[in-house]
Amino acid sequence: MDENGNAYANGSVDFSVDGTLINKLTDANGTYSLEIYRDLSKIPKLTPGNHTITSYNDRTNEYVTNRVIIKEPVCDLSITKTANASSIHISDRVKWTINVLNNGPCDAHGILVTDALPSGIKIISYNASKGFYDEKRGIWTIDNLTIGESITLELNCIALEEGLFTNKVNVICNETDNNLSNNYANSTVEVIENVTPVPPSPPTPNHSNTTNSTSVQVAEPAKMLAAGNPIAYLIAVIMVIFGSIWIPNRKR
Repeated sequence: MDENGNAYANGSVDFSVDGTLINKLTDANGTYSLEIYRDLSKIPKLTPGNHTITSYNDRTNEYVTNRVIIKEPVCDLSITKTANASSIHISDRVKWTINVLNNGPCDAHGILVTDALPSGIKIISYNASKGFYDEKRGIWTIDNLTIGESITLELNCIALEEGLFTNKVNVICNETDNNLSNNYANSTVEVIENVTPVPPSPPTPNHSNTTNSTSVQVAEPAKMLAAGNPIAYLIAVIMVIFGSIWIPNRKR
């Protein structure tokens, strides 16, 4: 207000914030405001704590002093990690999904997620919804996360050797995190050795089972009743037969 009590439009107002001078102009209604950014870009020397802000009206030669408490920005980042399979074979693929959420109450800046893959797992490709992932270093960097914002990172990998592999991740940021219990996560996948299937053995015949078996007997050829020359024996038999017929006829 001016000396007559009217709105002091477009007037110059000097602020002194802990010794740092800032000049502002009033609007058409004679009001002015001082914006203090969380990153303190407008007032570089301003840090969290109790501060005195003094404004000076050169029109009325008045000083107005206010006490301001600036709190340190805090946030609660949480991270989770899941796999699409708990058990795979060598040369099979597995996809790990990492999710980071800012639970507030402030925006987060300079987010850094560390995710170093085990030696028996090799990354093939990745997909980050925000930020940049350095697959060689296993580091995912994100500039900022607003309150309630959630982002994901998908890692498509292949198993190189058998074993039990646990993938660990953690997240940090520039602001103070008031809950560190949810800044770490892990996911375990078991890799099993490939086994070549063995064909089944053929069934073994059961000779003791007489019910289903058929016995075939082959008759032996008739043995020769007489020893010696078979032709001579045959001639002798014929002569005996003819002799028995001829003798009775001669008696008549």
